[in-house]
Amino acid sequence: MKYFSILLFIISILVSCKNNNQQQSTSKSPVYNATIVFKDSIHDFGILKNDSIIQQYEFIFKNTSNVPAVVLNVTPSCKCTSAEYSKEPIMPGKNGKITVIYDGNKDNPGFFNKSVKVRFNSLRTYNLRIQGSFTK
Repeated sequence: MKYFSILLFIISILVSCKNNNQQQSTSKSPVYNATIVFKDSIHDFGILKNDSIIQQYEFIFKNTSNVPAVVLNVTPSCKCTSAEYSKEPIMPGKNGKITVIYDGNKDNPGFFNKSVKVRFNSLRTYNLRIQGSFTK
């Protein structure tokens, strides 16, 4: 009976350790929990003259999480659109910006509607959009 009690005690400790390790490995790492809020995600340039082919807009965002936010990847929808952004981490409570640049020389004239996908150290992907129309 004494050996049975000791064996039962050892098994319960092993099961407890295994459950504790599983809980730790399945929890989300705080590094990937950045929460970003953009002031706006769509900008309409309106009607532009053909002599103002290159346009840019700054999308402002705030890190509302308790971990630093890092821009990991920015992917424009086409070669006529590019983006500039800080490579430095944005600390909690601070603002950052992503400047989206549209070059109408590399696109057909007229209406344009372009997007940029932004990936932070977050579980979410953010989509920014610029649009407008060129006139003579």
